[in-house]
Amino acid sequence: MAEPGQGGPLPPRRACLRLFNFVRRLLAMADNPCHVLVIEDSPSDSRLNEEMLRNAVVTQFSAHTVRTLADALEHLRDQDSTTDAVLADLSLPDSIGLDTVMAIRRCRPELPVVVLTHHDDSALAIEAVRHGAQDWLTKRDVAGNMLERTLNSAIERTRMARELAESQEKFRQLAENIDAVFWLSDTTTGDLVYVNPVFGKIWGETSNSLHELQDIWVRAIHEDEPEEVKEKILASRRSGQLAQTYRISRPDGSIRWIHDRAVPILDAQGRVYRVAGIAVDVTVRKQLERQIAEVTADEQQRIGAELHDNLGQQLTGVHMLTHSLQQRLEKLGLAEAAQAADVVENLAVAQHQLRLLIHGLIPVEVDSRGLSAALIHLAQDTEKMCDIACTVQCAQDVEVENASTATNLYHIAQESVHNAVRHAESQNISIELALKGDMLELRVRDDGRGIPDSPNGDGMGLRIMHHRAEVIGGRLDIQQADGGGTLVTCRLTQEKR
Repeated sequence: MAEPGQGGPLPPRRACLRLFNFVRRLLAMADNPCHVLVIEDSPSDSRLNEEMLRNAVVTQFSAHTVRTLADALEHLRDQDSTTDAVLADLSLPDSIGLDTVMAIRRCRPELPVVVLTHHDDSALAIEAVRHGAQDWLTKRDVAGNMLERTLNSAIERTRMARELAESQEKFRQLAENIDAVFWLSDTTTGDLVYVNPVFGKIWGETSNSLHELQDIWVRAIHEDEPEEVKEKILASRRSGQLAQTYRISRPDGSIRWIHDRAVPILDAQGRVYRVAGIAVDVTVRKQLERQIAEVTADEQQRIGAELHDNLGQQLTGVHMLTHSLQQRLEKLGLAEAAQAADVVENLAVAQHQLRLLIHGLIPVEVDSRGLSAALIHLAQDTEKMCDIACTVQCAQDVEVENASTATNLYHIAQESVHNAVRHAESQNISIELALKGDMLELRVRDDGRGIPDSPNGDGMGLRIMHHRAEVIGGRLDIQQADGGGTLVTCRLTQEKR
């Protein structure tokens, strides 16, 4: 089969290529065409551009050509017209150079613009790209498939830039409207690369410099927090490993509780290259926990008092009457005396169990020295039941008037002693309660086997101890004691009692 105007058949390879291109163009025509606005005042250049667009291999283009910038802007403003890209000459009758690009960008900033220049206008073309054009071509490069490739690349880059801008806007809206501090850091330097504006609301201080924000963040950590809290926060900026609750001091003197978490972000190779974190103000939750603890302590005090004053007194009265009845029956030599003796014995057991129940509800007497007395009683019971040495050191000036604080400190000491007895095989335990400046400190030391590598552990008892410390505004530390054994320390400021 001969091609029209040719004297013979096409070579097989060329015929296959023509057929392949023809099929691709048919498939492309099935889709919506790409509408290109061509701004060109030269008739010959206009015809060349239109021909190149008609002969595009991959994309079906629909060209609309105008001679002036004014006509182009009118077309772009027409609501009924469709434009996907602009191909603009920089030398027009009514516009020269960058003014053309800037005018198009002002009218339709979302459209990709490819500029056409003469071969000696490359510097102007590069400047046009800096002012918003996607790409540029010299008029001698329009031939072949260069025009098609350039337009497709410009359209694709614009689409990707638009999607990126939309994603960034969604991220901005999310980050700036959540009621928490969202932050990102660079694992190479450990520096913050983003902090949302909520930081200023929670910390009460802000800055335009990320470096200053990082300094403000660490500097605001409450002075009573251990130094390791700062170390963990700074280390997390590189590692992405953090789950820490701590206090900060705001410039106005108020204190906020912060729960800070971090997670690593991996690149395509699975390497950590960013760390994302969120710091939540949990002050209200802490206050509610404290109130709940105080209400619970008050309710326990009430129930304990009711049991002691009512049921306890009734059991005591019944026990006395029954014991008197037992004695009378014994004097009369009646067999029922043995049954009465059993009732007396069972009442004594019930009284003992009731006393244990009341002690569980009210381990600390309701007065400023009640905690000291309760710790001494704990030590005495431990020595009596476990046959190990347990001592208490408590300064005379230590007074804990808050029943909730005293009760939680007692239970922390109680759990520490029980752990030393049950798990550490200790022979000596010491309990110390002291007031150092405005810091109340409870210390329980044993000479047992020590603690595992992970001091906080996963045991329910240890978790409850940490929770009790947090409820009363304190900090619990569990570490190896000097010379072996375990040292449990709970610290809280006097204002938190």
